[in-house]
Amino acid sequence: MHREQLITVLSTIAETLLSVPLRTAETGLLFPDDALVACVLYEGSFRGALSVTVGPTLGCALARLMIGGRGPTCSRGDVADAVGEIANIAAGNLRGLLAPDCQLSLPVYGLASWADELPLLARAELLMLEEPLLVELRGRSRDAVQTRHVQK
Repeated sequence: MHREQLITVLSTIAETLLSVPLRTAETGLLFPDDALVACVLYEGSFRGALSVTVGPTLGCALARLMIGGRGPTCSRGDVADAVGEIANIAAGNLRGLLAPDCQLSLPVYGLASWADELPLLARAELLMLEEPLLVELRGRSRDAVQTRHVQK
């Protein structure tokens, strides 16, 4: 998996679902303490996770774009639903490139503890509506996991 493929999937989602442009950002994006991480887990011949991280400003904008509403604030639940849906759509689109036999979880919030230990396959630091958006794909094939255990 390459960073460019990750960016292509996210750009397509931004343009077709949200009608907003997406561009790459400088490295080292900063997120506030109340940033939301939505994560979709892969299980099967590929085991991994796709995570999408946004701050509250972008999260609220995404909720308004996807769910509706015009107020200045959004509920944490609406933000979670919107960011989780973006993670879910992206994970589904990437599944065919990783391993079509994989099962996807429903979005969970925060990165699964075991996913932190998996290799980082692709990372994209992006800007949407001039707000930071971080997408990371971690994982490995089951064959690699089994080989690693045999070598120990």
